[in-house]
Amino acid sequence: MKTREPNGGYTQVRASEALVIEAKKSWKRLQRAKEFFFADLEEQMKENHRRFLDMLMLEERQRFLQAHPYQRHEQRVDQANGFYARSLTTRLGVLELQVPRSRSGAFRPQVLPRGINGGKRWWMKRCAKYFCAE
Repeated sequence: MKTREPNGGYTQVRASEALVIEAKKSWKRLQRAKEFFFADLEEQMKENHRRFLDMLMLEERQRFLQAHPYQRHEQRVDQANGFYARSLTTRLGVLELQVPRSRSGAFRPQVLPRGINGGKRWWMKRCAKYFCAE
């Protein structure tokens, strides 16, 4: 194995010198890094979930309008009218979503039905409907 020197030349390095691994120090570094790794992984999953839902709702509004952004034609049903903020509680935590809307207010994303926030109230109503006797 060769390493590059700052002056442009190469120096021969013995493989046994490069492969010295101190197990105890490596294990300690891994244990310290594990906390940050999983916290970062959860945050990335949460962000990807939020992005996915935002993009899905945009696509849904585009299909509802029957037109791409800035496209004008006779089949267009309505006009896009920006977004509103909405919090959605999930297993990953609270997601702050940008929900698209239409000018007439007729568009409702199916991804987020009205009144459902992923919380216990919705789950209790759903369970009561199927499992509880009246």
